[in-house]
Amino acid sequence: MFRIRQVQSGLLALVAFGAIAAKPVPARRVSSGCGPNSPHAIAFVGAANSTFTHLDGPKLAKLGWRTAPTSVTLETHAATCDAVVAAHNAFAGNTDPDYRVTTPVIARADHSYLLEVPPTAKRVETIIFVYDSTLKFKTIY
Repeated sequence: MFRIRQVQSGLLALVAFGAIAAKPVPARRVSSGCGPNSPHAIAFVGAANSTFTHLDGPKLAKLGWRTAPTSVTLETHAATCDAVVAAHNAFAGNTDPDYRVTTPVIARADHSYLLEVPPTAKRVETIIFVYDSTLKFKTIY
């Protein structure tokens, strides 16, 4: 009888823990770089639209594109932003930790992602990393 009560108590604890663990997670705040209301992100997309949609042949080839994108839009899907940041930080961690980011601006240009890395104390220029749709690094613009 004692053994059955131990098993019942263990099952009850397991069910209680499962109920606590199954509670919905509070809404994840989208990083400011991926948020459509970020003033900097809106400015980046405007500049990217005036640049990337008008590239000539050699610059398109450098990016691995056959044609210029029809438009550049801000990436707002949180899971996609997280995936691009993870891919970038994995790539940048192997080259230079100064290029790692936490809240970047990420835009989509047709089937590629543009990730803006802001200036740091060591580097004064803004750099745009280009990733393809499989999140493989293509080039730096």
